[in-house]
Amino acid sequence: FRQFNSVSESYIAHSDFLTKQKRYAFLFNYHKDDYKSWAKGLRKAGYATDKKYPQKLIHIIEKYQLYELDNLEAPILAQNDRKRTKEESTESSHASKVIVAAETSNTVVKENSKRPSSSRKRRRVNEEAKYHIVQEQQSIAEIAMLYDLEETAIRLRNRLPKDAEPLKGEKIFLRKKISLLKRPNFTRAPEGVLATNDDFIF
Repeated sequence: FRQFNSVSESYIAHSDFLTKQKRYAFLFNYHKDDYKSWAKGLRKAGYATDKKYPQKLIHIIEKYQLYELDNLEAPILAQNDRKRTKEESTESSHASKVIVAAETSNTVVKENSKRPSSSRKRRRVNEEAKYHIVQEQQSIAEIAMLYDLEETAIRLRNRLPKDAEPLKGEKIFLRKKISLLKRPNFTRAPEGVLATNDDFIF
């Protein structure tokens, strides 16, 4: 571990670390948007020791739809212009320069017409979904982002308090308001105790 005077210095040092070593050279033959190949390639190259590293990384990217950030046209925050030696070069045209992504807003990224058909199909399915089954440690905010809905609207439709989060396996309705009897079980911050009392009505 090293200490740097700035974020840009840290970025340049890390990009040099990846591009100078031959064992990582093959990674730059992958397209910059091919996150699955990069995740598996990093594990293969020894960058990560966890055998489940690819699956974990891919899960996080898809859970939070981080692939949508590829659609943004944001300014470059830092750039490594160091010329690579012949030995470091690869045949890939995608590795001419390595850049670091700029900061983005917290708003949901709108669909880009250039996205693959699979992405459009996934978004269409999300728009047509009537309910969602809560996953492990999944919040209402995450569910709202997944379906491009307002968090407040989902809470109102499911009669959930502002500080409540649904339990794993509960059904969250996305399009209609349900009766109090169908309200999903939830935990309430900060106690995190299952709330069933009528006093907790949103």
